[in-house]
Amino acid sequence: MICELNVCCGCGLCVHVCRHNAIQLKEDREGFLYPFIDEQKCVKCNLCKKKCPAINRNIRREQCIEEKKAFAGYSKKKDKLLKSSSGGAAYAIAHTILKCGGTVFGVEYNENYRGVRFAKVTTYKELDALSGSKYVESDRKILFDQIEEVVATGNKVLVIGLPCDIAAVRSLIGVRDNLYTCKLICRSNTSNKVLRQYLDKCEQDKRSLIKRISLRYKQENTPMLPTKIKIEYENGSVDIDDFTKTDFGKAFQIMARQSCYQCNYKNLDGIADLTIGDFQGMTGNEIYYNINGVSLICTHTEKGKELLSWLEDFCLYEVPYEEVMEYNWMIKMSIPKSPFRDEFSNYIRNDNLSNACDKLRREQNKVLDSIMLEFTTNGYRTAVWGIGDTNKYLFERLQMDRWNIVEVFDRSLLKVGQYFKKWKIRNINEIAQMKEQIDVLVVMIPSEEESQLDLFLGSLGWDKKTLHVGKYKFYRG
Repeated sequence: MICELNVCCGCGLCVHVCRHNAIQLKEDREGFLYPFIDEQKCVKCNLCKKKCPAINRNIRREQCIEEKKAFAGYSKKKDKLLKSSSGGAAYAIAHTILKCGGTVFGVEYNENYRGVRFAKVTTYKELDALSGSKYVESDRKILFDQIEEVVATGNKVLVIGLPCDIAAVRSLIGVRDNLYTCKLICRSNTSNKVLRQYLDKCEQDKRSLIKRISLRYKQENTPMLPTKIKIEYENGSVDIDDFTKTDFGKAFQIMARQSCYQCNYKNLDGIADLTIGDFQGMTGNEIYYNINGVSLICTHTEKGKELLSWLEDFCLYEVPYEEVMEYNWMIKMSIPKSPFRDEFSNYIRNDNLSNACDKLRREQNKVLDSIMLEFTTNGYRTAVWGIGDTNKYLFERLQMDRWNIVEVFDRSLLKVGQYFKKWKIRNINEIAQMKEQIDVLVVMIPSEEESQLDLFLGSLGWDKKTLHVGKYKFYRG
């Protein structure tokens, strides 16, 4: 064993550095990649352990700038903006590297969309393939096989990847004057097995091969939420669905790689020159708001500042750093493990994705229906805590089922003081002041540590009924 399996990110750097071909990456029953050692070939040199980013605590990093800054921005080129997952920052930064004769490494789909891989890009035409979210772990072989040689040319090289990807690159080649890195704001990855089974089922239902997919499909001048997935088929048919309702979307939310629950790389300052991703927490009234997408960009190093100074055809606005961290917590924090993760994994390992999602949905709806029955019958005045991200959709379900909602408290993604639907977003610290108007507090924050949340609420002065339903994902339909 190279490292503990629960911290292994499956990057495959151990395979690359092994000089005796003693290590292979193989999928486990969930579909995640892990290294397996052929003890007959292994000479116990421990080079794999020395380079493994999960256990190598001496990864060389860039010198961090003293003043941390954050920016909101979006591409002025509407076609590029609509193809991107957020505001097109990754494309714009990559474009500047290519313009000066450099090389970009980023992730593209395999030929049949049944997986993703790192690709080496040297032309503008190739760059389009890197656009868009993929949501599954990638094959890094091309990245590791070619980056050292490309960096050695002296030309500028940019790597865009997840925090674990950038950590692996740093562990492999360290810091180089011509190497620039951008880490993406990462929630987690699910497995390629999930992607394969989902697309196989789609093709089976449509009786056609898939021509093109987009996991963050945008329609011009249309709000990006709920996130949409678009699939185009060879026979001309097109599907556009709410991503969170699809089987792939459910698996992405519930079954992350184990290492994603304790990511070692999000807080490694200097591991990357920039952090880029989707800007969360906007109300629509900001000067930098764009209905077609806004990127968040955080600078960590002088090289990061340099990259931003090169941007062309891109609107850029400095935003308060601390506020950004509050509403974009996935920059620094790992996601919590879903209480349904192990249960869902068991379904996946012993059945298939479609049946696993059906089983989970039936169980969750039973719980939801029993909760709804109790509270709509008794007419409790209800407050809701935690309406960010997918909880927005849960909130719509509660409205649809006529819950008597009188207050809404923000956890992370919506700004306090703004209105959501007809309810004003409040700070949870105000909960004790509302006890005369509220009978029960519904907590929609996924947590296996409900007692900790109860202790926190008690410290705020809340001593009335609390209902924990955050672990139950409500999927309509």
